[in-house]
Amino acid sequence: MEFINSKVFPYMVATAAGAVAFSAAFFSVFGLSKLFAGAQTSVVIMAGSLEFAKLVTASFLYRYWKTVPAFLRTYLLVGTIVLIMITSAGIFGYLSNAYQGATTGFEKQSTTLIYKEDQLQQVKDDQIFLKQEMDDAIKELPDNYRTARKKLRE
Repeated sequence: MEFINSKVFPYMVATAAGAVAFSAAFFSVFGLSKLFAGAQTSVVIMAGSLEFAKLVTASFLYRYWKTVPAFLRTYLLVGTIVLIMITSAGIFGYLSNAYQGATTGFEKQSTTLIYKEDQLQQVKDDQIFLKQEMDDAIKELPDNYRTARKKLRE
């Protein structure tokens, strides 16, 4: 219990909260930029400012909940919730993009593997065909052509 009462604990809580907020903001901003890839720079600027506004508004509401008029409090609360949903969409976009990238890579490798397996099967089929052709050619030779038969087998 001494640790929780120490002077370091509030800084640890603030650092942890800041790290969570920063990572959520990062994934949200870059996720939104993946969803709207045509205007990536604009989306990063806009989403970054929305993330900052969300954190400031949530902090403001926490600090001044009792002193802010009900209308403003409701407006800011709804705005913060909307920004939280936008953040969630951005994180979803980021994770979806990562999943699609992994899936695409896997599909390319699978296609390459299937192609190589087909090539291998074709070579095996050709080998069987050529062996059969050679055996037929050897059988067509007269019995006294032993040297020719030996050369064909080699």
